Amino acid sequence: MLDISAIHALILGLIQGLTEFLPVSSSGHLAIVSKLLDYNEPGLLLEASVHIGTVIAILVYFRKRIGFLIVGLVTNNTAPLGSAHASVSGYRPHRILGLLAISFFCTGLIAMITKGWATSAFDNPAFVGVLFFITALILVSTRFIRSQSSNADLLGFGIKVAILIGVLQGLAIFPGISRSGITIVAALWAGQNNQVSAEYSFFLAIPTIIAASIYSFWNVGDIPLDVSFQLVIAAAIALKVSGWFLCIG
Repeated sequence: MLDISAIHALILGLIQGLTEFLPVSSSGHLAIVSKLLDYNEPGLLLEASVHIGTVIAILVYFRKRIGFLIVGLVTNNTAPLGSAHASVSGYRPHRILGLLAISFFCTGLIAMITKGWATSAFDNPAFVGVLFFITALILVSTRFIRSQSSNADLLGFGIKVAILIGVLQGLAIFPGISRSGITIVAALWAGQNNQVSAEYSFFLAIPTIIAASIYSFWNVGDIPLDVSFQLVIAAAIALKVSGWFLCIG
């Protein structure tokens, strides 16, 4: 029979899987529920653990487009608009990967600066609630976007936008700020359509989540066996539910 901590981990993994692909803060929900369950596992470590399942789901779902980007980087091939590899992969792969690298670098810089405050925020439900409200305002702002690009490409996507998205994603280290929500909205305000905005956000999530997970596990030291089991449960549930969401999407 699972002990109460394993059940907590299962619940948190389920929450992660249900909220990751919605423009709401999965980390904020994890922080609130962890507080309600009195689950004392370090916030950023727990978040990194359940995000592992999510990033695996993203890699599997976008495997063809990721493969195209890698091959295109070597061969310098492009896909015509409207093809199976349109959208984020519909422009020059080296440019797309370059923009992702810029965003990733900016995210890392902001995250390193704010990590101390973000860790403390996991223990402050009231502050998390304020950040939930800020995320809601950001999402509502999309109602005032007048037009979007009619083409599923990145012809209007420049370095400044990549920097902005990276900085905003760095702020999403705070529980309550939606990573996908804030990055997608930034791309929408930059004139990109829904498909490009969403795919760029999820492509950017791959290196970001992997790096954050490695950093968290590297700095936490030795993890007790029972805690490791709980984190594996949480990650597995997140993977299962996230994969299901991607399939029905």
